[in-house]
Order: sequence, then C-alpha cells, then structure tokens
Amino acid sequence: LTWQAPAESQHSVKAYRVFRGTECIAQNLTDCTFTDTQVPQGSFDYTVLAVYEDDMESMASAVAVSNGEMPVYELPFTETFDTPFKPANWLVENLFEYTEDCYVWRFDDWYEMKLAGEGFSGGYASIDGISAGWSGIMANLVTPPLDAHHAEGTQLLLSYDLDFLSIYGDSEAFLEYSTDRGLNWTTLEQLQPYYDTDLEPGELCRAVHMKHDVTQVAQGETIQFRWYYSGNMDGHIAVDNVRFERIEPEGIGTVTATASGKVSVYNLQGMKLLEAESEACVPALPAGVYLFEQNGRCTKRMIK
Repeated sequence: LTWQAPAESQHSVKAYRVFRGTECIAQNLTDCTFTDTQVPQGSFDYTVLAVYEDDMESMASAVAVSNGEMPVYELPFTETFDTPFKPANWLVENLFEYTEDCYVWRFDDWYEMKLAGEGFSGGYASIDGISAGWSGIMANLVTPPLDAHHAEGTQLLLSYDLDFLSIYGDSEAFLEYSTDRGLNWTTLEQLQPYYDTDLEPGELCRAVHMKHDVTQVAQGETIQFRWYYSGNMDGHIAVDNVRFERIEPEGIGTVTATASGKVSVYNLQGMKLLEAESEACVPALPAGVYLFEQNGRCTKRMIK
C-alpha cells in the first residue's frame, strides 16, 4: 500500500494507522507505505488514517481489495458494526451512478443520527436518505456467505435491529436472500418504515428487533442476506447486531415454569408482537406458530 501525505496544516502528522477490514494491522508508521504479508482470502478494504501531533485523526482513505473467493462463515455468526469501517467480506453496492459512494451504507455514523434503543449501541450500518440531495440513493448491504447446513428439525434464525424512518413516503427497503453466492436474489420481506409523525414528543427514533425463520428457504450449502434501500430526500435506514444461528430441536417446546425474565413474542416474519414481564404474563395467542425469546434464548412454539 502507498498513499500521499496530507497537505501541511497547523499540526504535523505524527504517524499512520492501517486497517484491513475492521482489524488494525499496523500503527505508528512514519512512511507512506506498508506491505501486508499475511493477506487472507476474501474481499475487504484497506483503510489508512493519519494521526496528528494533537492526536486528532484524519478522515479515512480506503481502497477495496478482492483476493479470491470469499470464505464461508460458520454459525453462530454475529456482526455488531462497532468499528467505523466496513467488516471484511461484507459488500456495499452503490446502484445509482449519479450518487457518490460516500452517501451509501456507512459504518461511522457520519450522519450523526446517534440511534439508540432495541439493541442499537456503538456503531451500525446506515444510510441517510437526505444527505445525497436530489441525486437519490439505491444501494445494497450484503453479508458474507454463511453456512446454511442444518439437520432435520433444526431451525435457522436471522435476527437484527432495524431503524427505518420515512418522512415523505418516498423510500423503500427490502430484505433479500441468495443461496447461490449472489447470482440470484429473492425477497424475504419488504421492510416497513415508521414515520416522523408516529414519534411521540421527545422520541428521536423507533428501532425494532427483527427475527426471520429462514429454515425453509436455506436449502443450499450457503446463504447470504442483503438489505436493499432506495430513497430520495427521505428519512434514513440503519441495521445493527446481525446474528445468524441454528436453533436446535431441543429448543422447540414449552418453556419450563422455572424460567424467568422478560419474554418477547414474534411471528415467523420477524415482527415483534408483544413483550411480557414473564412467561406467566403472556396473554392468550391465536392459533399459530410463534417465536418466543427469553433470557437470550429463542424457541419456536405452536399454539393450538
């Protein structure tokens, strides 16, 4: 890697830091060059930051590198986006030629949305639909290939936190999946926004925790997910705490009477239906299949 030194300013550059994906692989560099001798397989960004004498950092400068086929990630898989850089083997696809890349999925809260609630903390992946002006935004955020092998009776569950705001109704978002490494994509769900008029006084955002049972669609060796967003001067979207895991058969059934803690109930499309202080406080539900989350464990329940 080589790069140009920043223009001279009031403070001199003390050193440079180099990241591969979210991992810092070099720091305290004084020359504008670095050789990475342990390049892993896959796709990632190299990012360089200049550190000044007053310990302030420059804006990041990055270059994308592809080194062979992406590796398949084992389960459970978790990504919290708690560094300001794109994680290795995640893809950001800018689908609109007139919009600069800096306006699509970012990981540094450049838009200063400062989202909180329903798991949002630290960093997250986000788009501000207003920042790009009238150019509009169309972009994908794509996961790495994930292991989709599962035994009969085992459930594959995708969960994440979502904050999707629309102001004028001119934006839309979809969760999609691919079982052939991105050659073909199928819509799993059209995501529903909330509107600024829905917010109570003092309420800044309305994040939700989403869950999707993808057992029936994950029929190949791998699966990938992507969040598609399009908008024109309208609201924002943010994703955090992505997790893909297997729920083993013994987790399907009735929670024992000794279980304690809050219980969240979801439908199979991942929409949160209710939250109760304990198992005993869950009201009667219509017949159907539900996902119950308690004490960090998710179980699938059939109500007759």
